[in-house]
Amino acid sequence: MATVTPKCGNEECPCGRTCECPFGACVCEAAVDDARVPPSSSTGAAGRVININIGILGHVNSGKTSLVRALSTTLSTAALDKSPQSRERGMTLDLGFSSFSCMPPQGFDAAVSRLQYTLVDCPGHASLIRTIISGAQIIDRMLLVVDVTKGMQNQTAECLVIGEILTPDLIVVLNKIDLVPEAERAEKIAEIKAYWSNALAKTRFAGAPVVTVAAFVHQGDADESDASRTLVTMNLAELVALIRDTTQLPVRRNVTRPLYLSVDHGFAIKGQGTVLTGTMLSGTLRVGDDVELPEFGVVRKVKSIQQFKHAVDSAEQGDRCAIAVTNVDASKIERSVACAPGTVKSSPLVIALVRRVRYFALQCKTGSKIHVTLGPSTGVATVTWFGSKQLRALAKSLVGQPLPLDCAGVLRDIGGGGGGGNNSEAKDWEIDAELLQGGKLEGGPVLQWALLSFEQGAMLCPTIGQLLGSRLDVDPTAMQCRIAFFGPVAALVPSHAELGAFVRLFKNKERVGVVDRVDRRDGAKADALIGRGMFQKDGDLTPFLNLKVVVRKGDEDEATGVIAAPFGKTGKFTVHFRGGGGGGGTEAKPGDKLCLRFRSYVVGGSDKKKFVQD
Repeated sequence: MATVTPKCGNEECPCGRTCECPFGACVCEAAVDDARVPPSSSTGAAGRVININIGILGHVNSGKTSLVRALSTTLSTAALDKSPQSRERGMTLDLGFSSFSCMPPQGFDAAVSRLQYTLVDCPGHASLIRTIISGAQIIDRMLLVVDVTKGMQNQTAECLVIGEILTPDLIVVLNKIDLVPEAERAEKIAEIKAYWSNALAKTRFAGAPVVTVAAFVHQGDADESDASRTLVTMNLAELVALIRDTTQLPVRRNVTRPLYLSVDHGFAIKGQGTVLTGTMLSGTLRVGDDVELPEFGVVRKVKSIQQFKHAVDSAEQGDRCAIAVTNVDASKIERSVACAPGTVKSSPLVIALVRRVRYFALQCKTGSKIHVTLGPSTGVATVTWFGSKQLRALAKSLVGQPLPLDCAGVLRDIGGGGGGGNNSEAKDWEIDAELLQGGKLEGGPVLQWALLSFEQGAMLCPTIGQLLGSRLDVDPTAMQCRIAFFGPVAALVPSHAELGAFVRLFKNKERVGVVDRVDRRDGAKADALIGRGMFQKDGDLTPFLNLKVVVRKGDEDEATGVIAAPFGKTGKFTVHFRGGGGGGGTEAKPGDKLCLRFRSYVVGGSDKKKFVQD
């Protein structure tokens, strides 16, 4: 049954009058003005206000913005599709921000006086996946909005994948239930809820709540964008109660790390300078602090800070805020970064520890081009995969767990030896041919390193959070996942010339030839032979001299010798068996197989040791 959204008349509100929110157990803006305490890093601070960022994701036209309109009491940057482009095209094109507040549920941390929910309204159109990914990286919780009349659609699944990567906290909102005939509604809802319970069972969201609402009940020819109309909703109070009652105190592990503000918008205000709005992903910020805008190479002092139109002295990780600075061109600010000076670098090469997204069905070979989202930016990179064999034990130990955000030590400590490089601290890693899929049928869980070389040169590379790799060139209407992998950044490499100081990358190779002639007397084992078929005519054998060659008898190695010298100019070569093959020689015969196994260093091998054997 549809209900007209009333003023709640909350008796607990300190102002003693009704507030403007569409549900109970809230705090009105007048009370906020009276009772607000600036955020504090101390959980024991009396009257502490906790901000929780909720991403609103789903397929285009699923009703996300209508839901945000019904929930919000305070509108902020780009809320409710207020840009002319969004209104002209009739859909969300940019991230929109708004909020509502409520009292904590019974039994919540006694030091918290109010819960503030920042709603991040993300676009749903397939072509705007970059914006969706940028928005999702700042969220604590996620509402996946589904049009109940259409069910799972392409971008519904894609948003579910993004959520599975970035947050463990999901509520599925089945919207537009008013469009289901009332006589069929109960049966239809039960059927769809059962479908979603099954769909989520094999994800990290198994058991996540599924609720039904109508964020906007259509009323004849009423214009949904008409702000003067009476808002009619269904089950909205139940959704708010669920959000409130399932809220857990966010774990903010990055409060003590350097400041990182993910900036989503910038605009000029006369007399104030340039205002940057964004979400604090790490650190703390106070009025008077210096912040760097690394994309522009400038450092500016923070003149003021606001949180949803309320002036505050400071902000910390998890907060949504606006900061005022001077002498910055607001027209050039879109997706950007404000950080503690010197803490966010640019680099043309990035090494990341990654997992493949299990829904990604395409092949992605070493040398492929991939779209990589790092913080607010997305760029095209050529990828080299490596290290899956050496990372096998770590992959097994991290099944069902998030990847370690601080993984530089893994890159430094796990790699094998081999002596192929020119830096004693770099480790040897075997190159993988492609992005590998894990699982029981694939030999167990898989982790890999991704070496990403950006086409545009140096790219701004925040190390907070995770990067995502995607195939945005794939037809967005095709029924396949475009998000390929994710993981934390392990190292920023200043240039290709310095890559060998970080890692040495090799391929295991094998060349096969045959015995051409053996010099043997009186049936004794031979101490030398001539081989062929391993090298090209007139080829330079110098890099292969003194490398070990094995004589193969069936499935076993019979003797081991070394390549001593070329024999003529036809690609033949001599092999000497000093101390190998039992009795100091070999029983090889013409036609027997010869195998040369070695490591070929693609990255980091010195000129004298391009080919190395264990």
